[in-house]
Amino acid sequence: MILYGNWRSLASYRVRVALALKAIPHDVVSIDLVTGEQHGSRFKAINPQGVLPALDDGHGTVLFQSLAIIEYLDDTHPTPPLLPADAAGRARVRGLALIHAADVHPLLVPRVRNHLQKDAGLDDAALQRWLARALLSGLDAIEVNLASSPHTGEFCHGNTPTLADICLASQLIAMQLFKVDASAYPTARRIYAACEKLPAFAGAHPLKQPGAPASRLRSEPESAPRPTTYVVRPPREMSKVAKPHLLMSAPRTPPCGARPPWGSSKVAKPHLLMSFSGVPASLRPADVGCVADWPRNHSDRASDRMI
Repeated sequence: MILYGNWRSLASYRVRVALALKAIPHDVVSIDLVTGEQHGSRFKAINPQGVLPALDDGHGTVLFQSLAIIEYLDDTHPTPPLLPADAAGRARVRGLALIHAADVHPLLVPRVRNHLQKDAGLDDAALQRWLARALLSGLDAIEVNLASSPHTGEFCHGNTPTLADICLASQLIAMQLFKVDASAYPTARRIYAACEKLPAFAGAHPLKQPGAPASRLRSEPESAPRPTTYVVRPPREMSKVAKPHLLMSAPRTPPCGARPPWGSSKVAKPHLLMSFSGVPASLRPADVGCVADWPRNHSDRASDRMI
């Protein structure tokens, strides 16, 4: 499988969590949202909508929209299940998930924020009020449901994480990054804390992904080697492919491999591949180049970062 995503994308985060919970091997292709790569013909040959994420299942099918992808993964890899066995339980979990994914998140995305500022004339303060209103109204509804339902357990529905928990975590991360206070929602915060104790959630956090500002700023022991930033270029025989945009920090050794999975694939060739299986022997030293620092044109403002 190939996941086309980006650390900035909350929808990509949701799929990363599902893949991790189910321990599904996959490769990651980073699509550069800063330069608008998602709108180019190369990516639109993969997902005509030009949004992230997209998932190539490895059998000729490219899936899109995060909740549809997660339900596909649940159907094809049923352990552990992300939806309850009973119809009423499945409907409740989907309903909780959709409050965030269908009602809240679409109001936060850059194309909406850009419209509000460029076309509707909102200044930064008014835009922040818009974001806060969207996030708080959604979490109001989620909190009431969670706090009042006998089906709520350690997680949103029972004592194992479901699709609802993935979307709740996405909601709380959005509130953190957009600096919206969630202290008035104790049930939601308790469940999110339980999610973050699981490696699948903690490891999928946007700011822990390669390329995210925090991924290179996290503290390290003084004895740890000084991180070097790497760009993984396509192998020599793929020299005509555009150079990748994503930068990764690592202690001297690149943590990824250029393992092209597109040998028989009909989709457009991606810019950058990260392999979860380590650095393959075929990755030659000339295929790895160092760059000095994080690009200066990347903003650290949360409102500029997340999608």
